Amino acid sequence: MLFAALNVLDGSVIGRNMQRHWHKEFIRFLNAVEAELPHDKAVHVILDNYASHTRPAETQRS
Repeated sequence: MLFAALNVLDGSVIGRNMQRHWHKEFIRFLNAVEAELPHDKAVHVILDNYASHTRPAETQRS
């Protein structure tokens, strides 16, 4: 699973390829983003739970 963060001001990308798409991997990615950014900068996050678009309703986890 690829997670990526784009800096729209300079076009740089912070990316991580994770084995699975679990919350632990996502939190690890967010921590990596936080570690690479200056502490005085705000981070704006846009997320999409794409799994809800690809799974039939009967197989979705609650």
